Amino acid sequence: MPGAAAEYSDNSGETKDFPLKKKTTELQESQGDYGKDEPSSFKKLVSHYAATTTAHGVGRIADAKSSLVRRLIWSLVSVGLYATVFWMCIALVVLYMKKPVVSRTEMSFEESLDFPAITICNLNMIRREKLETLQKTILLRVIEGLEQRSGRRPTSLEQRVNITSINATEDVIRQKIQAIEKFKKEYLLSKAKNADEKEILSNAEVDIKSLENNFLDKVLKSIPEDELSKVGHDLDEMLKYCRWSSFNCKTGSLRTLWRHFWHWKYGNCYIFNSGLTENGTKLPVMNTDRAGPNNGLELDIFINQQSYTRLTDEAGVRVVLTDQSRMPFPFDEGFSIPTGFATSIGIKRKFVKRVDPYLNNSCVDDGKAGVDTRTIYTEKYYVNYSTQARLKYLKYAYIYTLKSPACRMSCLASEEVERCNCSEARFPINSSACFSEEQNKCINDILRKFTKTGLDCIAKCPQPCLENAFSRSISSARWSTAFDAMIRRLYLKNHPKAKDIALRDNFLRLQIFYEDLSVFKTINEEAYKIENLLADIGGQLGLWIGCSVMTFVELLEFMANLLGYLWEKWHK
Repeated sequence: MPGAAAEYSDNSGETKDFPLKKKTTELQESQGDYGKDEPSSFKKLVSHYAATTTAHGVGRIADAKSSLVRRLIWSLVSVGLYATVFWMCIALVVLYMKKPVVSRTEMSFEESLDFPAITICNLNMIRREKLETLQKTILLRVIEGLEQRSGRRPTSLEQRVNITSINATEDVIRQKIQAIEKFKKEYLLSKAKNADEKEILSNAEVDIKSLENNFLDKVLKSIPEDELSKVGHDLDEMLKYCRWSSFNCKTGSLRTLWRHFWHWKYGNCYIFNSGLTENGTKLPVMNTDRAGPNNGLELDIFINQQSYTRLTDEAGVRVVLTDQSRMPFPFDEGFSIPTGFATSIGIKRKFVKRVDPYLNNSCVDDGKAGVDTRTIYTEKYYVNYSTQARLKYLKYAYIYTLKSPACRMSCLASEEVERCNCSEARFPINSSACFSEEQNKCINDILRKFTKTGLDCIAKCPQPCLENAFSRSISSARWSTAFDAMIRRLYLKNHPKAKDIALRDNFLRLQIFYEDLSVFKTINEEAYKIENLLADIGGQLGLWIGCSVMTFVELLEFMANLLGYLWEKWHK
């Protein structure tokens, strides 16, 4: 019958039968069952995988049936190489889990750039002639007392304050002054690193001017800002000339680009090109497509030294350059411009991109879902997140939640309000000033912890993922006598005391412009990404044991066959 047997003739001429089934079985066994799709035993299944896998070493072990020594050698070599691969892969995974970051820098040239927000503050906080307009007459009397500098310099702040003229008892005022002085000494001693340093500082005398400024700051904090802004320097009086590119920014539609806020140190400050109105409505941001002084901002400013109080030791303006919608900090980040000079400030834009490799908000994007970037400054001035200002609102104050200059300041202010029920004058937060000895001691403890440990404010205030900054170069020149005459003719023709005003002591010119339209970029990136990990693991597997993705597919097939074999055996 077909398929059962075949006939053949040998040399004797006889015809014999040859069993095809027996021959086929013997051939399969001699080839190690390579052609058998479904091995009938566990041993054959393993032998089949070992003989056919593309992983190096395994086949050699299976092939060394006749020699025990040969099989032992190949087993040791294979185990050693597989252990090496395992160790190398673990090292690669550990490297990947560390999420290393690399920085690269590049310079790009743009067709146009947004002009920065320019903050201008007069160095004098309060105008003398407007003090009477304050409903809080205590402020006037305190300042009058502090300004008694004629004759012999008093030895204590108590003597400098006209205590009997203040609407309070002598004992109360004395206690407040003494509390400030004690607070200063305790805070200084708390920073001593050893006993010798503490001994030296224990007999240190507190500077009188520091005490009077601190006392004045506390008094001002108790007065509403809308009242204080009335006694500060007005923009229309300060700004005698304003040119943005080729357009007038003192009057007309560009006048709306100026925005006001009250600063605890300098009083009325004004921001040009902040991108926001007073109530937080967005405005278009001015940009420039050309570099140089003719394509920037030019200001002629009248500081009016005749209105300075004697508590102000410097004359000029404070300037801050920031990105749009970022809170400026004139006292911490600004620089001063003197009178009598034409000062040019050439700027260049810098851009920083940070990465969050662990996706744990190590840097923060404004508007990112699930991330609260509010601060005391965002709530009050509608500015965006920056490392100085971050918090959450509770029933009577703002309490922090994150990191930047604004974030760290908010974090500190919130701790002060929460623990001491008051805050320092520098924070625009709805709380009272710290006058009592108990409150000053509480503030002292918080400041000491903030200095040493950061009060977790650094950890809670991550850097912004995208940040714009500016580098600057400043140069100055005295103006000519002809320019003096022009100033008097144009700016002081209607001033009642024009003849008494020394021009070089009261006027300054300020030019701010891009030196070029380049952007210096610092970009942080993940140095070892998942694709690098997979490529390196594949390289190690191929180098040491000759494995590839196909090898793992073969292993999956073997596992499937093994499960199928066990399933059939269990059912039988």
